[in-house]
Amino acid sequence: MDCRAYQECVAAHVDGALDPQERDEAEAHVRACSACAELRAEQEEMKATLRASAARYPLPPEVRTRALRALDVAAGVPVEPRRPGFLRQRRTTWLALVGAAAALFALVIARLVTAPGDPLLSALAEDVRSANAGRLHLEVRSRDVEELRAYYRQAGFEFEHTVGDFRDAGWSVVGATVGRIGKVRTTLTLYESSTGKIICRRFLVGTLPLPPGGERFGDYAVYSVGDVTIVIHRIGDVLCVLASTIPRAEFLRNVAGVDL
Repeated sequence: MDCRAYQECVAAHVDGALDPQERDEAEAHVRACSACAELRAEQEEMKATLRASAARYPLPPEVRTRALRALDVAAGVPVEPRRPGFLRQRRTTWLALVGAAAALFALVIARLVTAPGDPLLSALAEDVRSANAGRLHLEVRSRDVEELRAYYRQAGFEFEHTVGDFRDAGWSVVGATVGRIGKVRTTLTLYESSTGKIICRRFLVGTLPLPPGGERFGDYAVYSVGDVTIVIHRIGDVLCVLASTIPRAEFLRNVAGVDL
């Protein structure tokens, strides 16, 4: 079982719904993969939170009365005439049920929206927010692309495409550092433009699982985490991941040539 296969069955794993062979494969994968172990822990935490905080709504007495009445009718037992106001009571009952269902649905949605997301997307969103707040640590500050490429080579990144030159898009490089997502080391380069800062992480294909979902624009996969837009693109054996709070339409136009 690889990371992508585990991501597809993690909910069933947490719910105990896998067959014995699948369960054994999932357990073996989680023991060997810290990223998927963290994903399972997040799913377990979310499930526990929902179970603990989900509201319990008692069945209104009117619903029980109506159910018994319907059973009597089906059995041919004489039924007393409805009292005045029955329709009003029925409407009130259904409104109460609808309100209860809406409240529970809102709770579930709120938990899902605020639940921890994919490790890669979460890391990129935090990078962008740190950069915007001036809290992002850079090992090397330089506007020279070649100097930053040399820094990454010295840090052990042997692949060719460590730093992109985005001057045509109006982005100037600011600096670089070595990042990490789980056990995977990545390049982390900061750019800036007239409308905002851009984070670029690069790593070899296959070293990190790609996030599920997202939108596809040609060769580009696009994700959103709050106000952060994240674009993933493959360059040979390297994945280039760009993230920014620059307005989405402008960002996609500059990165992928997409006009929304």
